[in-house]
Amino acid sequence: MRDILFAGRILASVTHEMQNVMAIIKESGALTDDILSLNGLLEKPSLRHGDKLAAALKNIQEQVGRGRNLMIMLNGFAHAAADYPERCDIVRFARLICVLAERMVKLGECSLETELAGKAEMVRGNALMLMQAIFLGIEGMLARCDKGDTLTVSVLPSAAGACGREGESVAPKEKGLPATELEPAARAPEPRSLPLGQDGRAQLRISARNSLMLPDSAGLEALLAENGGACLPWPGGLSLFFVRDDELAPEEGAMAP
Repeated sequence: MRDILFAGRILASVTHEMQNVMAIIKESGALTDDILSLNGLLEKPSLRHGDKLAAALKNIQEQVGRGRNLMIMLNGFAHAAADYPERCDIVRFARLICVLAERMVKLGECSLETELAGKAEMVRGNALMLMQAIFLGIEGMLARCDKGDTLTVSVLPSAAGACGREGESVAPKEKGLPATELEPAARAPEPRSLPLGQDGRAQLRISARNSLMLPDSAGLEALLAENGGACLPWPGGLSLFFVRDDELAPEEGAMAP
């Protein structure tokens, strides 16, 4: 555990510095654009490839924003082990690890979207374990999906179905990830039964739009069992169960990594 905490401290420190680097690049690019625009240089015929220069400056700003967002998420990942050793918000960290898993999904020639409740859902167990379980679940689904498929990660506040406590429904898809509407008929079939003792637990579901193959869940059962959870693979999907910690209120600002 000390090795993990050490790695987290170093990673957190580096991501802070990288955010400073991104800020300098952004400011320098914006300053260059302002100087060229104020003097009308980009529109002058004498400036060769002015349109390409303008496009390049625009790309710099867009990629800096993308890089900064990744650094913020990576910084949250780095702090997870030390700051959330016993309990964490499953919604917050599901969102975080989904952003960090996007590259893996793209390499598998699939897409990823999320359906995450807006309300914090506290569960027992450390945040690093939770993210590892979700990452392994996505990886297991990718191993059995066809290219071009869409994976959906959703957090259900209770294992009873798509509605949470007191009729609270699952929120719409996250805007930050690629998302297209899923027709009800296109959704993979839901599991018919729950693992023994998991009724009422917080449930995270990973489902494929088109594939009905049984996902690879190797290693997930033991990882979740250490914290009283369970794993249920089903054709076209995978359900992860976590022990809810209702007595402990989420920290202020817990929804923002």
